[in-house]
Amino acid sequence: MTKACAITECTGTAQAKGMCWTHFNRYRTYGDPLATPRSFKDPSDAIKARTNRDGPVPEHRPELGPCWIWTGATNGTYGRINRGLAHRISYELVKGPIPNGLQIDHLCRRPLCVNPDHLEAVTCRTNLLRATGFVARQAAQTECKYGHLLQGDNLYVDKRSRRHCRECRRRRHREAAVRKQP
Repeated sequence: MTKACAITECTGTAQAKGMCWTHFNRYRTYGDPLATPRSFKDPSDAIKARTNRDGPVPEHRPELGPCWIWTGATNGTYGRINRGLAHRISYELVKGPIPNGLQIDHLCRRPLCVNPDHLEAVTCRTNLLRATGFVARQAAQTECKYGHLLQGDNLYVDKRSRRHCRECRRRRHREAAVRKQP
């Protein structure tokens, strides 16, 4: 036996919280199951309407000023306007088209920020190295975990472009040879 949607005059089947999917999603998105979604013909209007311009100031770059936090739909990480990404559209509206081969880097390190002053077109490599992820940490590493410098003759780069300490590699090979002896 299926239940009807709790919203009067709706013929849909109840799915979540007693509402059909349409009303439940409107409730989840807008806080009101009867809210009508707003659509904008001009992306700049969407950015104005769906942006909190009193966002936090980045701790590592306070000179940038406050972030403009996107409050509209997301793809899980970045703000979304129709089929485009909000930060890319914001950049293009203020600074012009993004050059081929470049990506948009968030100087504030907040993916939902659409403040054009916080966005910069950079290469993929620069974007990765400015981040705080694994690639950036590896690239910033100047010593191996045993304190040997990762530069000059002591640096070994394998076929997969991974960096290794030659001193530690020699030690591992010596230890393996000792273990193999009868």
